[in-house]
Amino acid sequence: MGFFDNIFSSFAMSTYKGICRAMINSYKAVKKQNPNVSKRELYALALSLRPTYQRINPSSFTFKKGGRELTIEEKDAFRDVVMRVIIIETDPLDMREVVGAMIEGFKDFKE
Repeated sequence: MGFFDNIFSSFAMSTYKGICRAMINSYKAVKKQNPNVSKRELYALALSLRPTYQRINPSSFTFKKGGRELTIEEKDAFRDVVMRVIIIETDPLDMREVVGAMIEGFKDFKE
C-alpha cells in the first residue's frame, strides 16, 4: 500500500465512523424523546434527522445527492440501516473497512 492509499484509507475509515456515530447519536436522541414508538419508526426518525435524506413514505427515504432509495423494513436491525446509509453515502471500495468501522462504532451501543 502506498502513501496515498494509507491516507485515503484513513479518511474513509474516519468518514464511516462519523456516519456511524451520527446515526447512533440521532437514534439515542429520538428514542429519548419518543419512548413509546416502534423500532422501525425510531430508525426512520433517526434517518430523517440527516439533511441529505427526504422521506417518501413512512418507511422509504431518498438520498438527495444520488437519488438512491433506502427502505426500512420491519425485520431490519439498526446496524443494517446504518450499513446501508454508509454504503449509499460513500459507495465504499472495501467493505472490510465499513464492517471494521461499524464494529468499533457499535462497541458500546445497546438498543
